[in-house]
Amino acid sequence: MKSNKTVGIAFALVFASFVLSTISSLVSLHVVMRDNVRTMNKVIAMRIYDNISYELSEPISVAKTMSCDIGLKEMLQNESEETTEMMTEYLHGLQEGLGYEMVFAISDASKTYYMGDGILKTLDYEHDEYDQWYPTFVQKNTWHDLDVDIDETGLEAWTVFVNARVQGYDDRLLGVCGVGILMTGLQKMFRGYEWDYGVKVRLVDTSGLVQVDSDEINIERTKLEDLNLSKDAKGDFVYQDAGDGSFVVTKYVENLKWFLVVQSNGVAESR
Repeated sequence: MKSNKTVGIAFALVFASFVLSTISSLVSLHVVMRDNVRTMNKVIAMRIYDNISYELSEPISVAKTMSCDIGLKEMLQNESEETTEMMTEYLHGLQEGLGYEMVFAISDASKTYYMGDGILKTLDYEHDEYDQWYPTFVQKNTWHDLDVDIDETGLEAWTVFVNARVQGYDDRLLGVCGVGILMTGLQKMFRGYEWDYGVKVRLVDTSGLVQVDSDEINIERTKLEDLNLSKDAKGDFVYQDAGDGSFVVTKYVENLKWFLVVQSNGVAESR
């Protein structure tokens, strides 16, 4: 009788040990799987980040290079009746040679908006809301910046404008130059990532307002909530787990001054 009791206790201890070991293994497996999913999601975000950075680095470099061009500075500094023809030829050559939809230069003195096919307009930001971007950019006192707006050249399409500040030798503002990239190319690229990786890809500003999205209705209208967009996190890929299997990975893109957001479904947004 005593022997049976001893055997029963031993069996119970072995069974309990087996159960605890199994639970521990399952917990460990869950942690490993969760960490692997996190790692995989970060790898996807890193790949998308590298491709977007590469795609937009060239137009940013072009705009910056234009802003340092001595010929452009001289044309803006010495505007005359001949400037329109010279500026048009200069901008048209860049547009055709580099394949951009738009290359432009704006004189701060006359507020003339030069393009590759002539003068588009004279800025009047006191009465035309489309021109508000100019004083906004100038007041930032930054070398370059990106702005999303509707193209006014007749295409009436969402465009990413890369603006660069042009200054004289005495650091006096001469104007702004840059290039315009139609949103359709970026949207096609984003749709490819979303199809390949089963995620949603966006670029948002520091407030969470969507700047680039494969769904046009979200551009400059949708604001993503509860994202980690703090300045302290700008150097890292920040992973946020919503607890229901959904996730968000964010990364600050230095050249764009925007955040890349790669997310699964179920993340809150507001319009």
